[in-house]
Amino acid sequence: MTDTRTGLQKYAALAVRLAALWLATGALFKLFAGSPKMLPELVRDYSPFPTWTLTFQVAIAVELSIVCIAVLKPHWGWMWITGTFGFFLVLLTGMMAKGVASCGCLGDSVSLPPWVMMCIDGVLLAFVLATKPWKSLAPPGLSTPLLALGIAASLALPWIVIQPQDAVVPPLTNGTEISGTPTDPQKSPSRVYIQWDPIKWKNKFIYDVAEFTRLVPEGKIPSDGRIVLWRQSCDHCAKHLREMADEKEATQPILLVQVMDDLKSGRAVDAMPVGAHVTTVELPPGEGLFTTPVEIRVAGGTVTDVLYEEDFEKLRAGK
Repeated sequence: MTDTRTGLQKYAALAVRLAALWLATGALFKLFAGSPKMLPELVRDYSPFPTWTLTFQVAIAVELSIVCIAVLKPHWGWMWITGTFGFFLVLLTGMMAKGVASCGCLGDSVSLPPWVMMCIDGVLLAFVLATKPWKSLAPPGLSTPLLALGIAASLALPWIVIQPQDAVVPPLTNGTEISGTPTDPQKSPSRVYIQWDPIKWKNKFIYDVAEFTRLVPEGKIPSDGRIVLWRQSCDHCAKHLREMADEKEATQPILLVQVMDDLKSGRAVDAMPVGAHVTTVELPPGEGLFTTPVEIRVAGGTVTDVLYEEDFEKLRAGK
């Protein structure tokens, strides 16, 4: 009986640590090569934290802390690993149902379909549970001081590595951009984010929304009309802009604001409204921490409504 438990204990510790290493891989990819816009929609929508950036930092800190516990104290870590991987499987199931192309688990630089990540996570979780760690693993594990040090480092790293700056429009001299400003993403070690929450602009005077007018020239903002935030690779943006392009008799001023964080991706947008009533603006380089498309409706300079994809679907359905 003792030999059986000893053998199972070895496999259980191995299973927990293998899962921890895979979790560490994802956390480190997100830390060094990811951005908050890769957070799953469910996490973004129900996060108790006020910004995507803070949610992203907390998520990485939690994952790295779980890795430390699982590696050094697998008799505790298996519970955290089981809960974490179970949560991941729920998220991945939702992504598959929505047809998401990449889960974002390995940051922006690696595209991995949700079903592939689900297979990997599922196998690792099954390996952990098959070894019955609740029976086979027992204290004390490895160094407790090292665990405390590892958790402290895990909690600090996301705030040390991820130091976001706000995107700014480079100053102009005789119509020429001056490069090399402190927030130039090509020269700055910090990450440049555009953290907007357009729904909070509702009922505000659009020209008083400082975060918007800081990046979009006031002379191009319509006091009566529609402002659309869009990305070139966004299928939903393509659909909405195509429908706007089909509005042949439309003359209401339209401002199209392009988010420039997906230029390496393929272009989905194939039609856009054109005419004297249409103005276009490109945001400066930076990660747009908001979903697109977003349509902001303005009347008398006041934001009267902010519409997202689900709102467009209701309008199409006549609801």
